[in-house]
Amino acid sequence: MKEIEISQSAPGGIFPGNKEADFVGTSFHISYDAGKAVMAYTHPKSYKYFIYDNSTALVASLSTILLLICGLPLRKKIFTWALMIIMWLTISSPIIEIVVALWCSVIALLMIGNTFQLAYKWITKNINYEEIEMRKSMDTVHANVQRNCI
Repeated sequence: MKEIEISQSAPGGIFPGNKEADFVGTSFHISYDAGKAVMAYTHPKSYKYFIYDNSTALVASLSTILLLICGLPLRKKIFTWALMIIMWLTISSPIIEIVVALWCSVIALLMIGNTFQLAYKWITKNINYEEIEMRKSMDTVHANVQRNCI
């Protein structure tokens, strides 16, 4: 059960003791409590959604186990339907996390690719202008030399 593992080892790790911290490369300074998730301080909105989604998956999977162990009468359609809904919740919650992570990865890759493409176009554009200017000056010099020779 991934949900239990994630609750013990939060994304980004957890803070080891009560201190104040400066995050490298940012102007982010906080005082934190021991055992709190780093992501809760660095990305509070994303962490809130992550916890909601993870809690939904945990409660749904535990409900499914409890209903099956307690001897749920599967011949009744209402119980089968309720169990199916809970199972879909259990399956869809981690899938939502994966889809969000994949979407963020795709956006990051597109941003990196577009940055490289822009840099390539900028470099080739500057090189081409330098070559064109050089050719024009060479053509001018060549034309002047031919006029003087005639």
